[in-house]
Amino acid sequence: MHLSVTKTDPRDAVLLAEYGRTIQPAVYQMDNQNLLLLRQKRTLLRQYQKQRVALLNLSESFQPLPLKDATVQQSLQQMIAHFQSAIAQLKMEINQVCQQDFADQYQRLTSIKGISRTIATALIETTARAAPKWLPGFSLCESTG
Repeated sequence: MHLSVTKTDPRDAVLLAEYGRTIQPAVYQMDNQNLLLLRQKRTLLRQYQKQRVALLNLSESFQPLPLKDATVQQSLQQMIAHFQSAIAQLKMEINQVCQQDFADQYQRLTSIKGISRTIATALIETTARAAPKWLPGFSLCESTG
């Protein structure tokens, strides 16, 4: 067997080459460009939301202090406002991408009671990534039965 405790790149390269030769995995296919853009925007949105919450928590932690620095408070408020506007802008962009590129799915999902735009977007991202794998099975089932 090729078990070894030491880490060496040349040995790893040989093992990877042997793996590729024997297993012959399928070539990776990149997702739809619109799906990649949607995923990037959602990732950035989550980061902005985390930053906003962190700043709000920091601002709240300063409230009990007997002496507050006005410039610190002003700076925090400016950053919180900046993240709030950036979050609103990103939400609009995500909504536009969904309405333009995934209009049918987005409209159907948001028409369901309890499915918000955020959940619909997450479902689109998840199902659009997996749909090419599912579709051949569905078409086979439809044609046979």
